[in-house]
Amino acid sequence: TAMEEEVKDKTPNFVSGTAELEPDMSLAQLVFRYGRLLSNDDDVIADGIDVEQMKENYEKKLSAEIERKQMAPLYEWICMKFGWDIDKKKLEEMKLSNDAEAAYLEAKLDEARRNSGDMEVVDAMFDIARFYGRICDKEKTYLANDEIRDRAKVSSGKKVDAVMNKIRISLFYLDLVKAKEQLAQAKKLAETGGDW
Repeated sequence: TAMEEEVKDKTPNFVSGTAELEPDMSLAQLVFRYGRLLSNDDDVIADGIDVEQMKENYEKKLSAEIERKQMAPLYEWICMKFGWDIDKKKLEEMKLSNDAEAAYLEAKLDEARRNSGDMEVVDAMFDIARFYGRICDKEKTYLANDEIRDRAKVSSGKKVDAVMNKIRISLFYLDLVKAKEQLAQAKKLAETGGDW
């Protein structure tokens, strides 16, 4: 189906080593730099720089990446954080796309639970966690990775991977308190038998 092809295009290939970690931290860097630019901090703005042109360039780059990856949760957060006007039509389209992809991935997980082994189930759970990381849905990324971490038949290495995914989304949103808590969890898991 069309949804399978679309999801397949977005699903990283771990076998060939081409997996991308989600969320994309270069996007976090772009958000951070844009925020610094808006702060009118003298350390950020050099003499002779066209600040308005830089703002416009950052806004175009952010908007293009958000639309390309259909990042509805990040779009809402950026609009709120930076006072952007929300394009309700664009937001609704992204949410519909997100809902369709989430439903497809949930169906894939249900299929794995019914017809496959534990490894396939965990792989499908990671697909869901990566999806929420890709669209920068912080709370759903936490929940999806917690389900992996708390699952009985998951290796300690996979549990560490799940906690590291949570650290990544925490750092994306500069939630250093959560990142520190999660780092302590990862350390404890590694000390008690991480097999990665």
